[in-house]
Amino acid sequence: MMNYSINGAGTIKATVLTATLLLTGCSALFPKPTLYVPPENTPDVAKIRLMGAPMSYALYQKDSDGKKIGGWVQEHSAYVNILLGNTRDLGFPKLKNKDYSGTFFETILLPDRQTTIHHALNGGCTVDLNIIPKKKSLYEIHYSYGDKAGYCVIYAKEIKYDADMDIYYEDNVK
Repeated sequence: MMNYSINGAGTIKATVLTATLLLTGCSALFPKPTLYVPPENTPDVAKIRLMGAPMSYALYQKDSDGKKIGGWVQEHSAYVNILLGNTRDLGFPKLKNKDYSGTFFETILLPDRQTTIHHALNGGCTVDLNIIPKKKSLYEIHYSYGDKAGYCVIYAKEIKYDADMDIYYEDNVK
């Protein structure tokens, strides 16, 4: 029977190497997830408010060549997310009688492009919603969980302005 042992110097070197790879984020074993990069803010962009945990959302749009580009809306680990993300409020119009005290994330999208809104949380819920945002429109995205483990839905509402009543209201996305 062979007896293997690692000397103290070898253990220290292995520990330092492993810690360095994990802390630098440059390891091929732990690639950094891609991030969604919003387009330039012009008067024609579409606006989107992702309600709930920002780290659970990713946005993808097709570019002019039909290639899907995008990623997670907030930087996080691909493997461990202790926090659910921070609110990012860009000052988009809000519904008068709606509670916005929870977390949400506001950003902009290129209009008239196939857009996939991806929602995923540890525990098995993963769902995509495809929309084509219109110019100068505002969308609010919500997710909901069912009683069955791993069952969830995601839905979009367009926030519109009624000039006669001077209020914003929700409408179904068509």
